Amino acid sequence: MIRSTTVLPVFAIALAGSAAFAENHAPIEESTAAEAAETGTPPLGNDPSGVTIEEDQRVDAVFRFKMRDMPAPHSGPAVRNSPVALPAEGRSLHLSDGFLATLFASGLEHPRQTDVLPNGDVMVARQAPGHPTLLRDGDGVAEGNQRHAAQFNLPYGLNDRELPDGAQQILVADQDGIWIVGYETGLVRPPFAQPRPASDVPEAERDPGEFMDGQTMPTEAGVFGIVQGHVNRGIAITANGRLHVGVGTSGNIGVGPLPKASSQSFDADGTDQATTVRGMRNPSGLAVNRDTNHLWAIVQECDGVGNDPVPDYVTHVAKGGSYGFPDSYIGPNPQAGFAELGPDPVNEAIVPDLMFQPHSAAMDAAFQDGDMVPHR
Repeated sequence: MIRSTTVLPVFAIALAGSAAFAENHAPIEESTAAEAAETGTPPLGNDPSGVTIEEDQRVDAVFRFKMRDMPAPHSGPAVRNSPVALPAEGRSLHLSDGFLATLFASGLEHPRQTDVLPNGDVMVARQAPGHPTLLRDGDGVAEGNQRHAAQFNLPYGLNDRELPDGAQQILVADQDGIWIVGYETGLVRPPFAQPRPASDVPEAERDPGEFMDGQTMPTEAGVFGIVQGHVNRGIAITANGRLHVGVGTSGNIGVGPLPKASSQSFDADGTDQATTVRGMRNPSGLAVNRDTNHLWAIVQECDGVGNDPVPDYVTHVAKGGSYGFPDSYIGPNPQAGFAELGPDPVNEAIVPDLMFQPHSAAMDAAFQDGDMVPHR
């Protein structure tokens, strides 16, 4: 069950099966009677009892999750839900009035993050197969799919950039590090190097390359730690060119060494690795507000402590701070068995900006710069 609904633009958040929108400039405050009257939909709170399926799944509802109303950890059952698949035929997404979602591409095994390139091509990270796939827009429907490059280790994050000389690059974050893959508008594979006279090629450069598609890893291998547990590696680029990657924990709740449960950053050339923020259990998606150049993160919190604790959240990334995990959750709420073990005082943990219903499995986020999301 997912109650993933706010009505304020401009921040679009991809949840497991739905979407939410949150205003990124105004502070997040409690819902008011005036807000409910304006939208015509009363805010939904923590308790879903008495709420119909239609109300619970309504995309344009207003809700605020309040920590003061959350039950204590382990005060209710902690269950395990197995995934259940339904045929797509005859089904449609729940969307707000004025929105339309149509099938762009199907048959893609294990798709993760996507990146829409400047010319409209769509790159999709396919994690289990181990490669990014290029989809070319054919008037709203992908015209086939092309394996753009291969030989990656569970790739997840994608982004693109243009160098000062006009060269285009795709950045792929997998379990080993950040990769650079060549891209040229109109091609479906990375461009090949131009032939050079043999006399201009040093002997040491004549050996075959290790990777058929010519990708290179500017970071050191293994910069994200042990390959275990959460394999989300969302990647974002701030205006200064630094590369940011979210790194989740190896397990559910536990103490582990950095870079786990953190956001890592690198210079544009892959050097100068630094921890931007700590204490984020699983920062599954990162996004940059281009108006302010602020980095934001979508974070999946822990399981196993009840149906209602602990809420997932979205927050701006407070450089140098800690969001508490595993010592605490949602600010200074102590995590039993860990609060006394942590390196930082629990009361110094940062409270995130906006919380979602627990176990929503928020995956990614994007800022909307235009007028596609209506203001309410």
